[in-house]
Amino acid sequence: MASVSIDAFALPTLDQSHIGGGTLRSSIYGNRQDAQTFTVGIAGILDSIVLDLRYEDVIPIYDITVELRSTTAGLPDWSDQALASVQFDTSVLTPEFTLYPIDFSSFSLPFAVGDQLAIVVTSEEETGQAAEWRGASNDPYPGGKWYHDEGTGTTWYTKDSDGYFQTYVIPAPGAILLGSIGVGLVGWLRRRRTL
Repeated sequence: MASVSIDAFALPTLDQSHIGGGTLRSSIYGNRQDAQTFTVGIAGILDSIVLDLRYEDVIPIYDITVELRSTTAGLPDWSDQALASVQFDTSVLTPEFTLYPIDFSSFSLPFAVGDQLAIVVTSEEETGQAAEWRGASNDPYPGGKWYHDEGTGTTWYTKDSDGYFQTYVIPAPGAILLGSIGVGLVGWLRRRRTL
């Protein structure tokens, strides 16, 4: 009899989502850093992050660096403490805002419910050829905030807004197993007509 791992059945599951049609946007250029913090809601391994991006005037020459960082007192940690870093190919950007998935699955980063993390984007691009990240004002996402650093590497400023993003996780095997046991138990109780 062949043995099959529970992980083999795990599919990426949407954890956090803040997507909308807001008009707020932030240019990604120079040494400037933009960061959106979020709170993990499903324990598991990070699969991907989705960002709402476009190019501003001209297709950017430089790629965007997307990092996942831990936070301290709600603020993103600095780049020397990045948990993972991925280069995003800006040649795929269009002039219209579009949701772009960024694959983090190769890092196998495990997270627990309640962990606070930050998605940080940077680029060496100049202002006239910058990519833009769309968001909404008035802090509509309750699990975090949108921050920026003007290139100092020492000070985060809050934007009183939130960038549009989604996170997908591969749920922890224990959660899948526990859910399966729960469904089986309910089915068994219904069969016995005790539920």
